[in-house]
Amino acid sequence: MKSMHQKFYDFWQLHRLPCGGISNDVVTPKALKPLLTNIVRIRKTPAGPKYTIIGTQVVEEYKQDFKSMHQKFYDFWQLHRLPCGGISNDVVTPKALKPLLTNIVRIRKTPAGPKYTIIGTQVVEEYKQDFTGLLVSEHPHEICRNTYISMIQQMEEQPFLVTCYGRFCYPNRNYLRTMETGFALTFADGTISGYLVLVTVDHTFYMDDMYSPCEPSSVTAHEVHIQNQYDFDRTMALYQGLTA
Repeated sequence: MKSMHQKFYDFWQLHRLPCGGISNDVVTPKALKPLLTNIVRIRKTPAGPKYTIIGTQVVEEYKQDFKSMHQKFYDFWQLHRLPCGGISNDVVTPKALKPLLTNIVRIRKTPAGPKYTIIGTQVVEEYKQDFTGLLVSEHPHEICRNTYISMIQQMEEQPFLVTCYGRFCYPNRNYLRTMETGFALTFADGTISGYLVLVTVDHTFYMDDMYSPCEPSSVTAHEVHIQNQYDFDRTMALYQGLTA
């Protein structure tokens, strides 16, 4: 790692201009060949800075990260799940879920309907909106609203971990992939009090207005039930197989 950053520093020192930048003309694949797998290139556009190149190693590291997060979520569910498939509110604490908190969505059952009560900071960043306090039925994005409504129905009826994953294609071939995995939360008497969902997103090029007002030109979505490690591994493989 130190060697790579040294090469990057040496390249900058060799070609830097008085402003501190480097001319596009010298930034070629050949010149940066030893570093290409770890390079991220960003272009200024009228809509804002946009990712145009993401090295394969960067993509792979992110994949491993979100896979690790879903594995931790699955392991937590396996450790604490009740016969109904849910988990008692008592064991769902910030300390127990600390590595996942930025990507957690918590939903509480209310007389008016399921309501978002906690939205992790990473989820807010991806959506560019905070839905805390909204009913699920009030979610402004139709695809997301329908996804959560369907997942909640499954969490109510099935004693399994419920996962929804999909690919969303946008104009100019920008795309993102999402995975939401959730289980029901229960009171001491076993009745369902709400739901806990882990949300991860990865995409090729970042668009600041990806969700609003821009709508996807095509959607591929799947909903599955996970009972064991085999189901989990198979679902992750199918998810990672989604491409633009």
